[in-house]
Amino acid sequence: MLRIIYRGGYNKYNEESIKKSVVFDYKDIVKNLIKKDLKIAFVTLAKPDGYYEEMLSPFVSKHVDVIDSTFKGKILWPRYSLIFLLGGNQEMLKKGLVEGNFDVSELSSKNVIVGDSAGAFVMGSYMYINKGKYPGENVIFEEGFYPNSNVIVIAHGNNQNYVSEKLVKKVEKFAQRKGIKVLKLNENEEKLLNEEGKFVSFLKEKLFE
Repeated sequence: MLRIIYRGGYNKYNEESIKKSVVFDYKDIVKNLIKKDLKIAFVTLAKPDGYYEEMLSPFVSKHVDVIDSTFKGKILWPRYSLIFLLGGNQEMLKKGLVEGNFDVSELSSKNVIVGDSAGAFVMGSYMYINKGKYPGENVIFEEGFYPNSNVIVIAHGNNQNYVSEKLVKKVEKFAQRKGIKVLKLNENEEKLLNEEGKFVSFLKEKLFE
């Protein structure tokens, strides 16, 4: 079974939250995989090209691909042991992944996906897009890439700049209508989707033993 980790993003205005953000949180994992001669992909399609450049610079090597709009060649997703879907705009991310022929059915238990914020959204059965100025003001719903997750994700759950009670109620109502779960994640929080379809806490190191 494909292993997917859902993360709630981070607060870019909070130093402590940045230190616990996905790239820093997984730095030792990435370094160990590089030592094992395994491939890693950082997908930055949810942000303008170059946004994550400084953050990702310590990992640049022949084992690491940064997939943005300038990436050349066919993307062979199954060859990556670890795929990071980094945060930003979920519409941009979804569009870029579609153009890059991202197909969950091609992946297996040999692959781990870490979806952060927008990356977590697109790995649900459905995802929401807030079109209004304020959270919950104008919400639309689209299909995600992984119907078998039976979930719709709310990221930044403890940040009122992104999530309001009005937004949560709209997402919960949609989920009830579709018969799926709502996974509300606070910033710097993460859960693994296990084989029973539950979202659980886990030890990162165990995923790559």
